[in-house]
Amino acid sequence: NEHEAAARRGVLATPGGDVVHDKRCRELVKALAEVLDAERRYVVDLELVVELYVRPLKERKDLAALLSAREQSDIFRNITALVDTSRELLARLHAAAGAAHPAGGMARVFTDMCAAMQKAFAVYAVNLQYGQEALKQARKRKDVTRFLADAHNDARCRRLHLEDFLVTPYQRLCRYNVHLDQLRKLATPGDAPGA
Repeated sequence: NEHEAAARRGVLATPGGDVVHDKRCRELVKALAEVLDAERRYVVDLELVVELYVRPLKERKDLAALLSAREQSDIFRNITALVDTSRELLARLHAAAGAAHPAGGMARVFTDMCAAMQKAFAVYAVNLQYGQEALKQARKRKDVTRFLADAHNDARCRRLHLEDFLVTPYQRLCRYNVHLDQLRKLATPGDAPGA
């Protein structure tokens, strides 16, 4: 199809397959794709932490005594709340990307979700140091090291350790302002209010 042919030639196209020729439009399509892709990858990583670490520790009887409730709370804190907030953000960003004024709409999504994101990230960020220390101490136990190694060997981890995943929300928070600034620069006067 035309979209695939354009992609092979290095020409940007909208999700609907329309080839983008205007420079500003090309920058906009590229920025929208970057924001959506980065947020999608981030959500996938958070979900992976829940799937490979949090859920098994809570649901599997053979792992029940591996980490105490306190250790689990210190290490994972409110990661499930982060997952929920990030899923909502991603869904709203996707909806805005398909609207008539996507840059302004996506910028507005960030602005509208700021309070919910701040709340979830604040709890997580404040406790990150405690979680890292709790994980460091727990790693001294062979059964914990074995559990972490088994999860780490899952191909979806991309050779990243749990520590790498746990710092991701903090790193992601720093990127939101960059995305918001980029979207605001590309928004046109007709875009959504507050963009």
